[in-house]
Amino acid sequence: MLAAARGLDAALEEAARSLGAKPFEIFRDITLPALRPALVSAAALTFATSMGAFGTAFTLATRVTVLPMMIYTDFTLTTDLSSVAALSLLLGLVSWAALFLARSLTGAGVAASG
Repeated sequence: MLAAARGLDAALEEAARSLGAKPFEIFRDITLPALRPALVSAAALTFATSMGAFGTAFTLATRVTVLPMMIYTDFTLTTDLSSVAALSLLLGLVSWAALFLARSLTGAGVAASG
C-alpha cells in the first residue's frame, strides 16, 4: 500500500484542487480509484495470511488454548459477542505491542517504515 501511495501522481490531485474539488472529492474520485488495485491485493494477502495463521492454530491447538481459538469458540459455540470483542481487542493490542517492540529493537525497517 505504501509503495502504491507513494507512486500516485500529485499533479492529478493538484489539478483537481485547482478546479475546486473538495478534499473528500479528490480522495473519492482520484486517490481511491488509483489505490484500488493495491487495496484489493493487500486485502487478499491479509486474508490469506490470517487464514493460514488460523488454520495452524485450529490444527495444532488441541491441548493448548490459544487466543484465536478462544475467539473462534466463543463466537461459534456460545455466541458471546462481548467476550469475542474483548478477546479480539486483546489480540490486536498484543500484535501492535509485538510490532512496536520489534521495530524499536531492530530499527524502523521492520513492519511498515514511514
